[in-house]
Amino acid sequence: MLPWGQTLSLLVLLAVLDSVQSSVHYTNKWAAYIPGGQRMAEQVAAKFGYRNHGQVRHGQICR
Repeated sequence: MLPWGQTLSLLVLLAVLDSVQSSVHYTNKWAAYIPGGQRMAEQVAAKFGYRNHGQVRHGQICR
């Protein structure tokens, strides 16, 4: 049996690890800077099998 201090430390560590692990979020959405404008962005997207959803504006959230 662990002493009280070690037991408490272990519980705190487990709680922190659980909160960190559950806060991880992955998404399949991303953005890239393509020099050359809209036409070049369309060509690059098509070349690699992606769809271009248009320009992302400053502060805009990708959906």
